[in-house]
Amino acid sequence: MSKIIYDVYKNGNQYNSGYGMYYGRIVHTETLNTRKLARHIAEHGSVYTQDVVEGVLTKAEACIVEMLFESKKVKLEGLGTFYLMAENKKGGETKAEEFNPKTSFKGLHIRFLPDSTT
Repeated sequence: MSKIIYDVYKNGNQYNSGYGMYYGRIVHTETLNTRKLARHIAEHGSVYTQDVVEGVLTKAEACIVEMLFESKKVKLEGLGTFYLMAENKKGGETKAEEFNPKTSFKGLHIRFLPDSTT
């Protein structure tokens, strides 16, 4: 049976509108790396061994990143969509001609949108 662990905390940020209020947050007990996830998948009665599952996951990770850097979104049905998002420097540029990705972008971020159909 699944069990989500959480704790309750009081917002101590006096500049936040929720100051003094209580909120819940998820407690994470572990981060599974590719090898541990592959072992877990293989233990679920898979016909594939851990090393085969790990190889597929590693290749999928590399290919997802490759596709993102080709300006494509990657949707894994039942899981969600990965996409790339640009963070612009504060204030932007005053004219379109002044925009230069090397100086105008502050960073690139990989985002994930969970699939809402499951």
